[in-house]
Amino acid sequence: MISTTPDNPSFLQQHRSDGANPEAETGGDEIICREHTTGAGPTVATPLRPAPEALETRSFMSGPYAIAVGILVIAAVIVAAGAVLLNAKKIEYGCRDEQGNLIDWMVAIKHPGGGSYSYFSPDQATKGLQTSKFDLLDAKGGAITKTIQQIFEGKKDLIFGEYNDQTNSRRMLSSLLPEALMAPLRRLRGEKETGHAGAPSSIWSEFEAQSHGSCGHSKGVIAMAPSGGFWLLHSVPTWPDSGSGSKYAGFPESQTVYGQSFLCVSIPSKESEAVANQLSLIHPYFSNVNVPKGADKVAPRLVEVLEGDFVRKSDDAQSSNVQSIKTQGGMTVTSVAKTGFYADDLDDSNPQADIYYGLVAPALKTNLATETWLRGDHFGKACKGDYQVTDIISIELDDDTHWTSTQDHSKWAVSTVDKNPYVCVGGVNRMRSQQRRGGGTVCIKNAGLHAAFYGLIDERDTCPGEGNAKKGRGGKASKKTKKDEEEEEDPEEEEEDPEEDEEEPEGEEEEEEVVEKKSKGKSGKGKGKGKGKKAGKGSKKGKKKDEEEENDDVEDE
Repeated sequence: MISTTPDNPSFLQQHRSDGANPEAETGGDEIICREHTTGAGPTVATPLRPAPEALETRSFMSGPYAIAVGILVIAAVIVAAGAVLLNAKKIEYGCRDEQGNLIDWMVAIKHPGGGSYSYFSPDQATKGLQTSKFDLLDAKGGAITKTIQQIFEGKKDLIFGEYNDQTNSRRMLSSLLPEALMAPLRRLRGEKETGHAGAPSSIWSEFEAQSHGSCGHSKGVIAMAPSGGFWLLHSVPTWPDSGSGSKYAGFPESQTVYGQSFLCVSIPSKESEAVANQLSLIHPYFSNVNVPKGADKVAPRLVEVLEGDFVRKSDDAQSSNVQSIKTQGGMTVTSVAKTGFYADDLDDSNPQADIYYGLVAPALKTNLATETWLRGDHFGKACKGDYQVTDIISIELDDDTHWTSTQDHSKWAVSTVDKNPYVCVGGVNRMRSQQRRGGGTVCIKNAGLHAAFYGLIDERDTCPGEGNAKKGRGGKASKKTKKDEEEEEDPEEEEEDPEEDEEEPEGEEEEEEVVEKKSKGKSGKGKGKGKGKKAGKGSKKGKKKDEEEENDDVEDE
């Protein structure tokens, strides 16, 4: 097991299915792995002495009879081996649809105040976003659940890395202490053996969602097998926590308050190098890693990154990259990644330090409207230059389901012009504090997906000259005052001192109703009829204060 100290940016927990237990020594940012053997020698089969009956019948088994029996045995072995190979060939990993079938890609948003979500997959070109009939808390079905279950069910033979800038501290504590010590410790603290660490009442909640600020601000799962795998990007703290057990337990109840975003792309194994190179720039915090025997022959560069080979700052180090990646179905997606030192040479007031303005918009050659977590000192609208980037203020899923950006922990962006219909989902917010952290996003060019996500915008910032621009499904631009017009002349002047926002203080988040829902389960005008559960369970007024406080840990996330 690779296990350095938790405060090391490269802290990994590695599970090797080949039985090796490597120990790690750390020196600065370097990770040195040393294989550790159990000391057990090879098992040698001892020949059995033939029974007397066998000796007596040996003449019967000689000649033609022996040949016939031998042929039958060989045939049986061939049939059995063929069955094994056939089953192995059927084991495929990739993004899943609502029924669990393999698909090329999928994008989804979780509604605030519950486990309901809306999703978009390749077969929905004219249907728009569909509200799932499944609930994320149930862990019984649906595209997100079926996709993530693969890293639990295929652990032994699947190469995967689960990364998150906010991990469950209980998970880390239990990994460092043997169960013999953990059991009495749990009893001493009064926790039930089956206690749920994510629940508000859990005695472990005070340790939950530890941030790893020196690593990339990024959450996701990369999984790969010889036949291919998937890359899932999301915005959910502490999830999916595959190290907590062999069975997927479902979405953490503690993360139901805010909206969240998900993007999954199925990728062939030959594209694993491209993904790995992007991750090496982002430098994510890998909380759970599985590297089976022979993994370096399937995805050598990915294995290197999973074991801590990240891009380090140097005079000639690459600080960002725009990478095209082919999916299993042959579609090209665009990955944009940056290191934590990407903006080191930029003035603090320079909007180029923002990944969306400095990298994503120029790469896609389009203006962007972004939905990210904004607390404290954020970049604000960027209206100068070739491309403009603005912030979304509120979302409207349908006539009865509406929420503001303060209730949304998602990280997505959509182009504001139809000729370049892009939707991007990643892990970075438009916060000044994040210009010092690695991160990235993946963008899909698809007219149907673009229409669905642009249609979610109810209100957003605008730049001069956008007065007649489309602003979403019945959406409106934010009301502009004379002061706003003055600020628009020089967007750089509106930005605050970034030193005031090293990390957002806890407890300053305003308490508000997450979603006010009257209800019908529609997925919105022009989006097709909703199916199953209502599009977002709204939290009721008077929601317990501890539920709000419990999520203070996502400040700056």
